[in-house]
Amino acid sequence: MDDLSQYESQSVTDLLPALLKARQSFPTVPRSGTGHAGRNGERSYGYATLTDIISAVEAPLLEAGLLLSQTERAAGTETTVLETRLRHTSGQWISNRTPVMAGDSPTPQQYGSALTYARRYGLSALLCIVTEDDDDGASASAGDRSRPSSSNAHAITENQAARAIAIARKRGNAFGRHGFAVIGSLLKQAGLATPPDRARMGDMVQHLAKTIPADRYDGFCAALEDWEPSKPKAEAAPEPAPPPSDEGASEADKQFTDTGYEPPPMGDDDAPPY
Repeated sequence: MDDLSQYESQSVTDLLPALLKARQSFPTVPRSGTGHAGRNGERSYGYATLTDIISAVEAPLLEAGLLLSQTERAAGTETTVLETRLRHTSGQWISNRTPVMAGDSPTPQQYGSALTYARRYGLSALLCIVTEDDDDGASASAGDRSRPSSSNAHAITENQAARAIAIARKRGNAFGRHGFAVIGSLLKQAGLATPPDRARMGDMVQHLAKTIPADRYDGFCAALEDWEPSKPKAEAAPEPAPPPSDEGASEADKQFTDTGYEPPPMGDDDAPPY
């Protein structure tokens, strides 16, 4: 059982009424971001960016005596988590932790994208606000095959998707390839929807979570771990040239074309007259 002392203060009796007051003042969170899903990214959906969320909730929280903070923390030797904490003027607090799924040896841009994704989801989860379109009805009416309908083929979780991305990045780095390109090539081979061009970390996580059936997840990760770039096909060696034909040659000519022919030695009578 989890130790709740990691996620909230010993008492939250003052914090909860303040949070309730703030939530009643939350406006509708705008969704200015656009993501893509579907077999070829043909279906778009709206989501609230980090700026959208903070702009909507910051003023009501401050008015209720509540302050948000987000801090990176180490969790083991190779894992970073983002702690989102909501503090009350009484000293009481609640928090959650979101893994920063940046993969192995990420570039600063890749790490920044993963951190923004963790901040957005940590914040929306802590405040229990909806930040994405619910398009299940539209997907069903459009016959979207990127959402498996059977219960034994449900899509994977976002944490599983992030793990697959981390594996792809590690494998891609070994061959000088981008991890997203590795994922795209394997999805295509598996007959699954490929991600949209120039997908960001958050878009890729959501794409995989909606695309890969749970019963194919382990096999997909195994394929990522074994992935190698395809080798170019070797050019076929040229056919050797056929030997010259003797057809139409005289017997005297043929003796000079036979393999291993050596002219007979000349006698004294055959010496040239000079």
